[in-house]
Amino acid sequence: MPPPPPAGYTPTPGGFAPPPGGFTPGVSGASGANGLAIGALASGVIGMLTFWICGLGGLLGLLAVVLGVLGLNASKRRMNASGRGLAIGGIVTGAIAIVLSIGLILFAFVLNDRSEDLNPLDINTDPPNGVCDESRFLQDPDCETNTDPPDGVCDETRFFQDPDC
Repeated sequence: MPPPPPAGYTPTPGGFAPPPGGFTPGVSGASGANGLAIGALASGVIGMLTFWICGLGGLLGLLAVVLGVLGLNASKRRMNASGRGLAIGGIVTGAIAIVLSIGLILFAFVLNDRSEDLNPLDINTDPPNGVCDESRFLQDPDCETNTDPPDGVCDETRFFQDPDC
């Protein structure tokens, strides 16, 4: 036989005691999570990981900064620090993603500009004396004969024959 219940105890239907601490099932308080701050941090991290994909990292970084600022303002309005760190983390990671994306674009432009100087197929193979006879032209079709007069005089008739005179 089980021991008797304590004094003042009233049995509940179904034979189970109520949960301790006044817990009411089905009622949940605010989780305290700031959705904007979480979105900012997630966008910033994904932006940092995808900065090398044609502008995606920069766009996600911009989204992270905007969501981070909105999340920071929302945590100030609620007068609690809920999500404040996440919002700041979103702003920082978003800014890093933007800087990485801009840096990659600038690097691509600089590399492209220098690649024209380093192109081995674009070497001037014209003879130094300017002689471009038929045999030389067959070997090098872009060989140009210097047709400027040796005395440097470029009169009107000469200009009509050779406009770059």
